Amino acid sequence: MEQLSPTDAKVANLLANVSADTFEVVARGVLDDPSAVLIGEPEWQQVGGRHADWQTVAVMKCSGRATSRGTERSWSAVFKHIDLTVETNPLSNTMDLLNEIFIYRDAEFVDTGVPFRAAKCYLIQELDSKRFSLWLEDLSTAIQPPWTAQQYEKASGYLGQFQGKRLAEQTRLPYVSESGTFKNRWAGFKFESALKVMQEQRDHPDLKSAFSGDRLDLAIELIQSFPALLARVGQVEKVLSHGDCHARNLFLTDEALVAVDWSGISYEPLGSDFGQMIGAGLSWGFEEMITVAEVVPNLIEAYIQGLSAVGWDGDEQTLRLGMAGQFVGYVIVCSFIPARVIADPTFAVGIEARQGTPKDEISSATSKFLDFGEPFMREAIELANGR
Repeated sequence: MEQLSPTDAKVANLLANVSADTFEVVARGVLDDPSAVLIGEPEWQQVGGRHADWQTVAVMKCSGRATSRGTERSWSAVFKHIDLTVETNPLSNTMDLLNEIFIYRDAEFVDTGVPFRAAKCYLIQELDSKRFSLWLEDLSTAIQPPWTAQQYEKASGYLGQFQGKRLAEQTRLPYVSESGTFKNRWAGFKFESALKVMQEQRDHPDLKSAFSGDRLDLAIELIQSFPALLARVGQVEKVLSHGDCHARNLFLTDEALVAVDWSGISYEPLGSDFGQMIGAGLSWGFEEMITVAEVVPNLIEAYIQGLSAVGWDGDEQTLRLGMAGQFVGYVIVCSFIPARVIADPTFAVGIEARQGTPKDEISSATSKFLDFGEPFMREAIELANGR
């Protein structure tokens, strides 16, 4: 029998100790029937790989059958186990999983009055003060990324309505702080090491292939300007924000955009969540990168229309500044990949795993991205300089 890793053994033990009463409570919540009766043993299915936040030690889909109102019906939910005794991932330093628990505990944003909501939570089990099991809505039938351009556009409008309503109502939650996710997110990225390679190895074949014309100088100037840009972004009006609003945490249904993983919730510049949603779309693979980059103007327009639908009448330039703290960070990350690989060739392994781009195609893919990304880079430098 294959030896389980400590993490796998912990998860196996958690699942083995779920009681029939717990399954029944969850099934009744899913079916919206307090008298539903469980049939047989539910089944488990892995959801994704290891979570980016190491304190999330298990995300599993649970499926079963139950008798409800005289009919045998299927039910399913997602089991998420949080262990706050586990060390945190340095790249997740903006997250607070207790905030996510509070969001689900209080059923925040389940009924928002706009087509953007949080996933439903059927049960929270507190094993002790540091360990929690959440039983959440199964969203596997929703539209998951990679999205089409039209789906990104719909999501942009829905997100705009949600943020516009939060701004209009001046929504405040007592456990949420103004964390500055828009700038703290980039602390773990090696901007300086990439900048050093760009400056010192300008004639490297991979850089020459990736950056035609003055684009290498443009990328260097953008990285150098980024701190000033973030300082200006910090002056934009703050609004309660999801804080980890990339498309892998968002699910499109026929009537709404449904969000999970609320541990990054914070007060951020208006536009920050939107900037991350489309910015992260640049980082998941070349096809999605081009899909997003080609239609950014349409997505901005959809987001503004969503804001306006709930009464926002602000300045578009200020909004573009607010989104830049996240969006431009991703533009930089996408443009400096060849330099990162030169500095550390093993970095290419991670890029191929995440984006499906082999090492020998990274420079050409970057060059194609810059065909679309160059205008954003120039605009960001102007914003950093107050223009």
